Amino acid sequence: MIRLAGRHRAPAPMGCREAARVLQSYLDGQLDATESERVADHLEVCRRCGLDAATFRSIKATLAGAAPQADPEAVDRLQAFARDLGTRPPEQPQ
Repeated sequence: MIRLAGRHRAPAPMGCREAARVLQSYLDGQLDATESERVADHLEVCRRCGLDAATFRSIKATLAGAAPQADPEAVDRLQAFARDLGTRPPEQPQ
């Protein structure tokens, strides 16, 4: 930030191109507070970017709900198999 007479100047408004570059990071909560606020401010005033964000949120929610749950017994069998592999002596080439 630039200091003018003891005051902080607000960061410049974000444009569409910059918002598009950081939109996924914003939606994943990976931006710092200042950058996140800039994106949120842009999404409030830009219909196109706001629609993009809504679409990405919808896709992310759909994918999260569609993730199959692993069968706990299958996971146990795989873990036992992996442990067994670690304790077997290496096979000798014939």
